[in-house]
Amino acid sequence: MLLMFLGMSSTIFFSSCKKEEDPGVAPDIPPEGAFVMDYDNFNKETKGADDTKSAWNFAAAWLHVGVWNTILTVGLVVPVASYVEALKHEPVHHSGTTWLWEYDVAVGFSTYTAQLYGTVDSDKVTWEMFVSKQGDSDFQEFKWYEGESNLSRTEGQWTLYKSNADPTAYLQIDWTKNAEDSTGTIKYTNIIPEGIENGGYISYGNGEAGELDAFYDIYNKGEDKLVEIEWNTVLHNGHIRSEHIYQDLDWNCWGTDYQDTDCGSSTK
Repeated sequence: MLLMFLGMSSTIFFSSCKKEEDPGVAPDIPPEGAFVMDYDNFNKETKGADDTKSAWNFAAAWLHVGVWNTILTVGLVVPVASYVEALKHEPVHHSGTTWLWEYDVAVGFSTYTAQLYGTVDSDKVTWEMFVSKQGDSDFQEFKWYEGESNLSRTEGQWTLYKSNADPTAYLQIDWTKNAEDSTGTIKYTNIIPEGIENGGYISYGNGEAGELDAFYDIYNKGEDKLVEIEWNTVLHNGHIRSEHIYQDLDWNCWGTDYQDTDCGSSTK
């Protein structure tokens, strides 16, 4: 009996002294530009020109970007707010290799509780964002978006679901990022199942080679129409190409004053 007791005591002792598994270091959330598209060069404050014939080329570019900006700003207001707010908080260890960022975020007159889970798995991180609306028992822990990124935060993808009332997958975000100079690309693609615009997209990138260092490609899937826009992020001159607008595939340019100008050799 004594030997049995000593054996049991040893087991209990060594079990109690066994260290919990080291969860490692918490992953870093991808930067804001991995989720939020940059519209700064095409907002109302930088428009810089009236929508007149002499500024038609820039106006056409501004209007096409503005339509997407409006649609996405309204549709993504809570997901964007929850993501941007996450970057301001530190995580706590949840379990295994999973970490949790939990915080409140106010949008309009409503307050939401966000729970962002990041799970490290070999060379990637899997992300899940659950959102609850305070005071609404029917809006609790809705998985608004999920995705993956590599550990170095240079590329990844997100899938967004439409709403708590209609949890249909509707938007895919693909992104790349250069950590050294903050250049990269981001693409929003419509993925609504069987939707007429399924496959439509807007793609943005900066840090491109040449005089015109940024671009938007906007594709209307339902009407099979593509708009290509390229511009200089410092001087703001650029050009636009769209067969359905201009009835040809030539570039149409604007200068640093946003007025229409001869393209000359300004194309990339």
